[in-house]
This record gives sequence, structure tokens and C-alpha cells, in this order.
Amino acid sequence: MIFDRKKLKGMTLIEVLVYLAIFGMFFVVMINFFFFVEDNNQLSGEALKIDRAIILLSQHFEDSFERTTSIGGSTIFNNNNGALYLTGPTNINYTVSDFATSDARLQFFDGAITKQITRNDVEVTKFLLEEILDNSDTNIGVEITVGIRSRADNSISNEFTNSYIFD
Repeated sequence: MIFDRKKLKGMTLIEVLVYLAIFGMFFVVMINFFFFVEDNNQLSGEALKIDRAIILLSQHFEDSFERTTSIGGSTIFNNNNGALYLTGPTNINYTVSDFATSDARLQFFDGAITKQITRNDVEVTKFLLEEILDNSDTNIGVEITVGIRSRADNSISNEFTNSYIFD
């Protein structure tokens, strides 16, 4: 049997190499896309941890200031590593509470019990307290600025400021 080369249909070696090169480029692009999506998901997860910590701190401060009548004398203002001492009426068993930073975590002291407020996977970079004064220079509240950063990725951070007024 004699084959006629003009009637044979098939792919040449060059065509096969071109198709493999195109497929290889497509495969590399897809792999890079999957890694990009995975990295973004991880960054979003770290940002979510920080947002949750901010919500928790904001609610904790709000609850504490609802039961507070004044600020204790040991409060440290205008310092990024401030300490906040709150006093309240003794009939609700909440006489002294204290917020302070230790090991880049915010701690809450209520009597003899120390509790960590912030999670282990975030660190507090700023705990700034500023007095809110009325016209007669009487302290009526505190403006609190808290900076939080992810321990897993230092580039992910957030800062929030809230004002709390005594009732």
C-alpha cells in the first residue's frame, strides 16, 4: 500500500509544540489565579479578625461606661499605652475596673480578676485616652483610640476612635 502524503491529515511537530505552549501558558495563568484568590481569602480572614476585635472592644467599653460614674486618678491620658481606671456605684458591685495593655493585648481588671479582651491572634498597637471636659474643665468622658494589628500579617491593621460620656 502506497501512502499519498498530500492526502494524509495530521498535526506537525511544530503545531503540537505550539498547542502545548499555549496550554502551558493557560495552566500557569490558572495556577497563579488560584494562589492569588487564596492569598486574598487569607488577608480577608485576618481583616475580619481585626473587625471582630474592634466590635468586641467597642461593646465592652460601652458596657463599662454605662456602669461608670467617674475616672480613677491613676488613668494615664495622652499616651499610646494608656491605662483607664473607671469607678462606679458600689451597689452594682462594680467599684473599680481597669483597662491596660500588656504583651500587646488589652486586659480588663475587675476587682481581682484579670481577663484578656483581645484575641491572641491580634495585637494592640495603640491605647490612647483623651479627656473630654465640659466648660468648667470637669471630666465628663473619655475619647478612646485603639489601634489593632494582625499578628499573622503586620500589614493588616485598623484603628478606631469612640467617645464615651458618663451618665
